[in-house]
Amino acid sequence: MDNEKDLDAKTAKNAENTPAEEKNENAAADDALQKELSELASLFEEELKKAKKEAEERENDEELPPIQELEPVEECEEKEEEIPEEERCLCCGERRRDKSISENYEYCAECREAMKKFPIGIQHFITAAVIVICAVMAITLFTKDYSAYKNVSLAKKSDADGKKTSAIEYYDNAISYFDKNSTQCKTLNLKSAEDIYNTLPSGAKSLSEAASRIEDSLTSFEVKLPMYKKYVKMRDSAVVMYGTLQEFYNIMGDEKYAGFDGTDENLYSQLMSELDALIGKTFEINEIKNSGNGVEKEYDEGIVRFSQYMLAYSCKKDGDAYKYISLMEKAKPEYICLYGYELSVGEIKNGNFDKALNISKEMLKNNAEDTSAYVVKSYVARLKGDFDGSLKEADAGLELDETNADLYRQKAMAYILKGDFDGALEETEKGLSYSEYGAMYYVYLVAATEKGDSALVKTAKEKIETLGIGYTERMSEYLSGKLSSKQLFTEGTGDVE
Repeated sequence: MDNEKDLDAKTAKNAENTPAEEKNENAAADDALQKELSELASLFEEELKKAKKEAEERENDEELPPIQELEPVEECEEKEEEIPEEERCLCCGERRRDKSISENYEYCAECREAMKKFPIGIQHFITAAVIVICAVMAITLFTKDYSAYKNVSLAKKSDADGKKTSAIEYYDNAISYFDKNSTQCKTLNLKSAEDIYNTLPSGAKSLSEAASRIEDSLTSFEVKLPMYKKYVKMRDSAVVMYGTLQEFYNIMGDEKYAGFDGTDENLYSQLMSELDALIGKTFEINEIKNSGNGVEKEYDEGIVRFSQYMLAYSCKKDGDAYKYISLMEKAKPEYICLYGYELSVGEIKNGNFDKALNISKEMLKNNAEDTSAYVVKSYVARLKGDFDGSLKEADAGLELDETNADLYRQKAMAYILKGDFDGALEETEKGLSYSEYGAMYYVYLVAATEKGDSALVKTAKEKIETLGIGYTERMSEYLSGKLSSKQLFTEGTGDVE
């Protein structure tokens, strides 16, 4: 305050001075001011030092809180979480599925966010669809071609192995993959027709099928080519064979033979004479691919003899049946698929076991899958007393065709001879599931009788009565006690017939 009053007094005094005087007075004032300011600065510095010293003393006097020691942290390796395969993200395969979306959500949170940022545009869907369609077409075409040529290969192999039944099946499977007008289809149809003609799996129906396949496969130009000559000949032969069988049925259907039951000897002889007259006689067939023109062909002698065999067999004239089937073999040895089984059975009944087995070998050469040949082999083994061998041969045939009822019958007879009546009943039941015929029920009755099961005996007799077949002479002898089951199945014909 005092300093401020002094300054004010000096200022007032200066106002009263002259200019010369003012200059001197101003210089003296500046010096005084500088001195005063220096004093003030010194005073401020001393006060600042004093304040710092007091602050340091206070800090030293204050007691600091104790330092809390921290517990040592154990070092450990961070273990990666093991995520079960079923819980892994379907996209990345590394992180866990985000089940906060739903229990069955398939993606993790990171992948979901990424898919949000990079959505799939319509062009991607179109591209993907095109790729999928092309892939499907490629796979379809490849599968079709592979299946086609696989069946062709299997058919050729089956033919080479003599397995004509399988070859026909594979040829027909392959045909379905080719256009019907293609060269491949033509070739396969001709091959299949040839095997059908040589095996006749469905009898007379097979003859018609073989002829139709050949005719449908060849053009009017191709039938004149040497390379197709054998097929034209095969077609004509099938037509002639079929026509001969039809003529046999026409003769049997004549009014004068109405009611013929095989017992009228005159009618029987007359029928045989009419059939004999067909040999060397001609009838007209249509030329292949030329329905407007007919050509004269002789009735097939082999089929005529086969027709006579069927008539004799149905009339229970075993001697005549054997005679006519033997004549068929001489006339047309290549027709072994028709006469082989019938002739070999005739040889067995006549005690010619070796000849029967030789015929069965020829049957298997013609078609390695001819199961009737295994019936013959099982039959012969049983009559020779080799019951296990009989079962073995029957089983071998059933591996080729489980629907052959007579193979089950052969097994049943062998089981009866082995004393296994339950096994025999089981086999006859299997056979009856495929074909119900008298001989099977006869064996069933024998098995039930040997077992002593009166209920089954009654069932078998009722079924035989229902069929109206009666009993053969040998069955009657067995039921009356004149023949034992062993004699029935090992002596004479070795069968119920």
